[in-house]
Amino acid sequence: MNSSPKITRLTIGSDKTEPFNFLGIVTSEQDYTISLRINKKTGLALHHSDEEIISGTENDRVTFTFFTTPDSSHALVANKSEKKFLINKLNKIDFLFITRSGNNSTFPDLVKTIRSIEGVTAVFVFNSAEVKDRNIDLIRHLSQ
Repeated sequence: MNSSPKITRLTIGSDKTEPFNFLGIVTSEQDYTISLRINKKTGLALHHSDEEIISGTENDRVTFTFFTTPDSSHALVANKSEKKFLINKLNKIDFLFITRSGNNSTFPDLVKTIRSIEGVTAVFVFNSAEVKDRNIDLIRHLSQ
C-alpha cells in the first residue's frame, strides 16, 4: 500500500506580542521640566510630541501627553492626566519612559542616570508581561 506523506501545518505569526521593559519615574516635577533634565543628563533630545495617547470611552476620553526623540528611539509618557491614570496598576508612577527594542543594552546605565536627576524620587523597571492593565497596548507601539 502506498500512503501519502502526512501533512504538517505550521502557523506563522502569533497573536502574542513580545514583552518589553520600561521605566516608571516618580517625581513631583512637571513633564516639560523632567524631559529637559533627562535631555541634559542623557544627551537625548526629547521634545513634546504632536500626538497624544487617548484612553477611555467616547464619553470619558482622557489624553496623555508624551515626549519623544526625533528618531522615536525613546519616549517619556505622562501616566497621569486629570486625576486619571494611563496604567491604573501603576498609580504611584508619574511618568513612563520607554525605549525601542534595540536600545536595551544601555538600559542599566539609563536607569542609573535617570535616578541621579534632580527632582526624581524613584525609578522602577517594569516588564510589560508582568503589568496586567488593558492600557499597556497603548504604549506598546512606542517600544517597537
